[in-house]
Formats: sequence, C-alpha cells, structure tokens
Amino acid sequence: MRKLVPLALLLATAAVGAGAEDFVLPAFAWHLPGSADNRWTSEVYVTNPTSVPASLTVGAPILGRQKLIHACLPPTVTVPIEPLSTAVVPAFNVAVALGCPDEFVGGLILQADEWLVINSRMTNERGAGGDDPQGLLTGFGQEIPGVPWDELPARGATYMLPSLLAHPNACEARRYESAIHFANPNPAPVEVTFVGPAGAAVELVIDNALVTTPKSFTLAAQAWVQVKLRVPDSMLTVCGVPTSFDVFFQVSDRTGVMASVVDRTTQDPRTVMPVLVR
Repeated sequence: MRKLVPLALLLATAAVGAGAEDFVLPAFAWHLPGSADNRWTSEVYVTNPTSVPASLTVGAPILGRQKLIHACLPPTVTVPIEPLSTAVVPAFNVAVALGCPDEFVGGLILQADEWLVINSRMTNERGAGGDDPQGLLTGFGQEIPGVPWDELPARGATYMLPSLLAHPNACEARRYESAIHFANPNPAPVEVTFVGPAGAAVELVIDNALVTTPKSFTLAAQAWVQVKLRVPDSMLTVCGVPTSFDVFFQVSDRTGVMASVVDRTTQDPRTVMPVLVR
C-alpha cells in the first residue's frame, strides 16, 4: 500500500537504532534548472518489507551545488513506515531537511532502523506547473535507487557503467548525452579513476576534454559531482549516428555512482547503475 506521509509526521525527531542501516541516494534534485528549460525535482519512496515498524531519517546531504536564499533551520526529518507498506516522502519535505534551499542537486545519506528498500524519482517539472508542492510530482523522469552502504562501489574492484549513449560526429545537435554522478559520503576525499576494459587504454571525452585512461580525479569529502562523458569524434567528415559504449572505473573508498542517459529529442532520461566486473 502506498501512502503520502503528512508533513506533521515527517518533522518528528527520532534516534537511529542500534541496528541502523545507512543508504546513499546518489542523486537528488530540488527545483534544479537544466538544459532546454528542464527543471528537476526528486521524491523518495520507502518500502518496509518487514513485519515490524521502521523509520527512515534524512541524514547529511552530499553537496553538489545549491542556491540558498530563503534558508531555514533544518529539522531532523524522520519518516515512519508501517510493516509491509510503502511511504512516499514528498520532495518538499526533503528540501526542508536540507535547510530550505531554493535549488539543490547532490546526494543524500539516509539512515534506517530496519532493512528498507529505497527508491526515488527525479522528475522533469517543465510544463507541469500548478502541482501541490507537498504532493506527488508529475512529468517525465527517471528512477534512482537508494544503495545500502555495503553495496556501494568500493576499493579493490573495477566497475562498469553499461550501455551509455553518445552521438559522435553529429552534424546538428547531439541526440543523446550521458553523464555520471559521483556522491562521496565519506569524511575524507575519494579518488576516482576511469580505466579501460581489462586495463586497456581507451580515449574518452570527459567534460569536453579528450583524455586517455587511466584518468583520475579527486572527489572532495561529502561532495557530489556530475561528469559529462562521451566517445571521441572520428576524423571522418560524414555525419555520425548514435552509438552505445561502456565506461569502467575504480574508487578508493565507498562512493555512490550512477549515470543518466538523456534523449535530447524528448528530454527523457534513463538511469544506469554500476555493475561489478568479475
């Protein structure tokens, strides 16, 4: 059963129990302007598959960027979830927990006192005005799962982001664009390294710069970044067509990672989650 949690219940303060489980939501947005007049906002869904009551607390933000004009003193936002049920956390209530930013993008650390399943929907609000800010969102969007701490990409392994899309040698606007979101939940910096399959050197265009793997960058403590990424254009002068490609990476500590593939003809995004290379 899905229910909308009233604001009064969300603003209760509760301690996280001894059996707490931390989750990382690798991307969350609140009234975030994007390309082509898009505006992105996220709502969170919390499922309790157990036979006992549970609660979820919105923890520290993993800050990407924000506009903070009408700030508030953030309360502790705790959501009760009845056994065998799902609660919807409206975007407005998460924004209150973040200190009432006018715009925000980043990740979230979420804490639960029982095993929960967390999902979210980042919705393109463009053209969907007039909605209740404390109600459900309408518009095209993408689902982004919350990842348990011990399932995050970690040191000592290689991961791939499969089936990203690019449009090399586009004669007009590129039809597809891909971006990777990195959310560092740790109190120390994390090193992220792009690598090739089986250690091979490959060329990538990262934030419009041509690089050859391995290529590393440092992600600051409790920071979130978006990296735009595509395959290089070829030397041919003919118009290119969209193509699929995979990206491989390693991290020096547990990090939230996901990719978005956007069809620029519709502004419709697709979520890609990392896969462990075995």
